[in-house]
Amino acid sequence: MLKNRIRIMVLSALIIISLVGCALGDSNNTTTPESNVAPPVEQSQSEPNSASEAQTPWDSEYGIEFFFVPDMTEEQDLYYTDYVGKLLYSGLLNTNWSVDDYSSLVEEIDGLGYGIGYVLLFAYEDIIGPDAMQKLFNEYNGVFPAGVIEDVLLIRFPFTAEQLHEILSNHYDVETNTYRYESGRGGEPIEAAVTDVNEFSEDGQLFIRLSYEIYTGYSGLDYELNTYNYKTPGVLTLKQNVFGGYTFWSVEAGEQIEAPAVSDTSS
Repeated sequence: MLKNRIRIMVLSALIIISLVGCALGDSNNTTTPESNVAPPVEQSQSEPNSASEAQTPWDSEYGIEFFFVPDMTEEQDLYYTDYVGKLLYSGLLNTNWSVDDYSSLVEEIDGLGYGIGYVLLFAYEDIIGPDAMQKLFNEYNGVFPAGVIEDVLLIRFPFTAEQLHEILSNHYDVETNTYRYESGRGGEPIEAAVTDVNEFSEDGQLFIRLSYEIYTGYSGLDYELNTYNYKTPGVLTLKQNVFGGYTFWSVEAGEQIEAPAVSDTSS
């Protein structure tokens, strides 16, 4: 009798264990319908993570449609590097001058109403490059023999030595035949682009007209590089010289244009 009771208890325990095992197996194999599972979302590397990163340079925070510096063709980039870029930081592209009328560059000895003739020395520095300029500063300590300066400027500009003395009257010393130039040029961020190149001939001479645009007043928008508040168009004319290159012949500077408000361009 006792043996039968024990046998029944063992069988009951085995049945319970079996039922529990089945229940656990069913729970481990349970699946969720695909329609109820949200697929993983990939974050695009080019998409902004917040509304602030999606701002455009003329967003509501600024209300201005800033100017972008345009891309240049290979030809335009070449003329920018060799010619327009050499005058960009000097300011010589911002005023009208030519071989026939360079009055806007002449410095007055009395110290009143100075012209901007000294920027020819800024241009000199950009033409020869910073390394060569530093060597000259070290060698001459800011007082340069006339030949050192004029050997470059007389080739690159249409002026005679006498005209250079007139233009740079506050820097040229007649008695010592030297130029005094003690500091390099500086300035705020500025960029330019050549927008058109036109060749023409006149009296058997080859000329090139380079249309350019200067961009100033950097917007400060780090997420929109090369954006500016002001654009100034102009034309730099070059004349082919006997050395195979070109001489800066004249500049026709246009009026500065301010970036418009969004409301002015939305219609």
